[in-house]
Amino acid sequence: MATMTSKGSVDVAVSGGALYIKVAGLATMNNGRALHDFATEMIGAGFKDVVVDLLECTGMDSTFMGTLAGVTFHVPESSRPNVMVINASPHSRKLLESIGLTAFVQVKDEPAPMPKVEMQHLRDGFTSDTEKLLFMKQAHETLIEMDKRNQARFGGFLQALTEELERAKLGTL
Repeated sequence: MATMTSKGSVDVAVSGGALYIKVAGLATMNNGRALHDFATEMIGAGFKDVVVDLLECTGMDSTFMGTLAGVTFHVPESSRPNVMVINASPHSRKLLESIGLTAFVQVKDEPAPMPKVEMQHLRDGFTSDTEKLLFMKQAHETLIEMDKRNQARFGGFLQALTEELERAKLGTL
């Protein structure tokens, strides 16, 4: 079971045709990669309902939000899952609204219990700095593609990531 932590953790379960995601602590790029891989695999296997519980989430960085956006936004419309965010704090809801994600996912206003399912912890991390940079770049490209207004917010950061990746390719990082 997820516990409150500042570091952040993501636990997942599948049950009854739905994918359940429980976020605790800070949701960051470090736990976004495993979530991306797991959600992509499960949606590819036909899971159509995704429930994201933010009850214990204390904050989200833009890479993690780009990961959530990618769960629904980069899937062909015919197989796009129904993503519902539950138990979001006012701060988390504001973050999701500010980047335009609420146009693609439903945020339930009333408190909602998670079903009693056995959750499994997803491991954090990346195999290399280049992998991390690529993941961050993809997440921010998704945010901008999803809502063009995000260009003003993330365009400079995306450019810096692109330049850092180029330096990494040249071995000057």
